[in-house]
Amino acid sequence: MRDSSLTIVYVDVDGVLNVGIREPGSCPLLLVKDNCDFAVNAKDDIQKFDEDGQSVERLLAVMSSNPHLLDGDTYSRLICDSEDHISGVLVERLAEILRSVRGRRSVVLSSTWRHPRFAQKVARLEQRLSQLLGEDFVFDARTDWAHEASASQRLWGLGKHLTRTCCRLERVEEVKVVVLDDFNMTPLNGWACRGQAMWSPADIESLLRSCGRRSAPGLRVDVKMVHCYAELVSASGLQVQVGSGLSTAAVCEVLNFLAPSTARPQTVSFADFASLMPAIAPVLMGKGCGENPCDVGGIARKQKCVIAL
Repeated sequence: MRDSSLTIVYVDVDGVLNVGIREPGSCPLLLVKDNCDFAVNAKDDIQKFDEDGQSVERLLAVMSSNPHLLDGDTYSRLICDSEDHISGVLVERLAEILRSVRGRRSVVLSSTWRHPRFAQKVARLEQRLSQLLGEDFVFDARTDWAHEASASQRLWGLGKHLTRTCCRLERVEEVKVVVLDDFNMTPLNGWACRGQAMWSPADIESLLRSCGRRSAPGLRVDVKMVHCYAELVSASGLQVQVGSGLSTAAVCEVLNFLAPSTARPQTVSFADFASLMPAIAPVLMGKGCGENPCDVGGIARKQKCVIAL
């Protein structure tokens, strides 16, 4: 008889633990210090950077953009290390999610970083998470390696891994699944996977729930999808697609999802939420509510609210 629960967290890296910018016909631009310094120095003569200057324009637009629509906060806070290619701010947000898991936990690397050539970077990421969590951390598993040229292929890989995992479970009655992914900086605009159109995170959640339930009838499977993706427009009108990193708002959503049902937050009206903004705004801006500058869980636990718009 199943008598326990399991939480599975699928972690993409690029676009989740760093910020990436789609470059048509080329590799994505990462928001790393070297790239940002070059863009700032080249902004008055952008022809030095590339033929039409659009790469510099995209970088500058993202650096100055406000990711959470709050005054004083820009993507520049999320610039990552030029060697490790991870943002300290974003890794701390992932650690906050992992700390909140109660019971059995499986953290699965679903990023292209699961390829052996990224082994050293993964080891440094694991070391950083170990420091933040106060315990030894290594990824429990990896999705099967495949060249994932599209969002559909990435989702297909997640579905296969979840199906196989649920099929093998014993003495588990409930599985909670968290997916953190930018899907190759791809919008949810109707692309198809397994014959289903993906228009929203709810569509992805529905597909993955069916993967888990089909492999283990009677197993309760619930899924929370965080799509780390944004679009913005530069001053000249250039469209920019961004793997936007793990936002504080998304972290709060995941914490609410992972909370026991008896502790789920009560929905409040927008008017009531406005009265809470003086307390919440500093956290959403990444300033924290205590010694930890990214302790979004603290404010989530204290306020215990979601917004009804």
